[in-house]
Amino acid sequence: MAYPGTNIATDYPFTQPDGLSAPQELGKLRQRCPVADVRFPSGDPAVVVTRYDDAKKVLNDDRVSRNMYRADAAKLSTTQLNMLELEFVSTLVDPPNHTRIRRLFAKALRRGRIEELRPRIVTIVDELLDAMLTGPMPADAVEALARPLPRQIVGEMFGFPPGDGDRAQYWAERLFSLSLHTAEEMAAGQQEFAQFICELAEKRRAEPTDDFFSDLVAVSDADDGQLSHLELVYLAQALFAAGIDSTWVMISRMIGLLLYKGCYARVVADPTLVESTVEEVLRYLPPSNLGALRYSIEDIDLDDAVIPKGTTIAVSTTSANRDARFFDDPDEFLVDRADNRHISFGHGRFLCPGAWLARCEMQSLLRGLITRVPTLELAADVQDLKVRTGMMNEGLLSLPVRW
Repeated sequence: MAYPGTNIATDYPFTQPDGLSAPQELGKLRQRCPVADVRFPSGDPAVVVTRYDDAKKVLNDDRVSRNMYRADAAKLSTTQLNMLELEFVSTLVDPPNHTRIRRLFAKALRRGRIEELRPRIVTIVDELLDAMLTGPMPADAVEALARPLPRQIVGEMFGFPPGDGDRAQYWAERLFSLSLHTAEEMAAGQQEFAQFICELAEKRRAEPTDDFFSDLVAVSDADDGQLSHLELVYLAQALFAAGIDSTWVMISRMIGLLLYKGCYARVVADPTLVESTVEEVLRYLPPSNLGALRYSIEDIDLDDAVIPKGTTIAVSTTSANRDARFFDDPDEFLVDRADNRHISFGHGRFLCPGAWLARCEMQSLLRGLITRVPTLELAADVQDLKVRTGMMNEGLLSLPVRW
């Protein structure tokens, strides 16, 4: 039992009451059972960590592993993708491999380099807004803005042909599926994506270009052991998929939350709130209802519980970001929230290397919206907004808006 004196075994991840609200079970667990027994869709047992200080400790603890393919680690679902068994995939590996690989990507995705992309991001935002504003109304903000922006930005960073964005998104959804796709569909998508990356790498070797992926290919070809070809192929898949899937989910939630919570007009009136608004969106409703997965390789002592060695752990960043001991009015959506120390991008040495790129895209789109579409409003009831389920990141399938 994870929490002495209390046994709350329930299915996880929890269901959102609507597309713009957090699961209600998380608040109850924070109060009654901060380290709770749960079951994954596969039926395998795990524990979910719901408090902020516990979450930060687990995320940066040497006694936990990110390799979720150990023989006794819980499987998320019966269709879990075997591509991620490769221990060098950067979103799952432990040091020293993680340290070596992360160093490469942290340099390539450093804040200064991403800021150099901002003018291009702003241009793409303007182009997307042009198309939306000259099209029919109501418009679907997911299809008009949320999906195409990260797809185009990340696609250009990798040098993907412009017409391959839809295919890459198709593959990304199969990499992050829990139950939405069959094991056969996921395996086929992985194979197609890997073949595409291999072919693109060969093109970059023959004709290097000034993009992020060409830099990775050059590092892979160098005889210094920094990055093997196999690592290059699978890391490119994981990074491309994450850069598309997580970001469009957050963009759709940003637009939806601002309109649903009645805060959009305030940001229109005070554009200095753009950055704090983006951070509040990230805190209030992170992209993954699942959270960050870890595996304890030793017993973990937390404030009120001990997680035994050999336990699969889901760190709920959604819940941790609403811990009243660390956030004032945690269940309120406050666009002017100061000192917003959310952990939606992780914590410590495992902080997401693509965090600033996601922030840059969200900030640029919000600035474009409040400048060019100050009268934007929802064109549907929040209860009617459909949520994509069966995925690690649960986003809005559509978001009707008018102006």
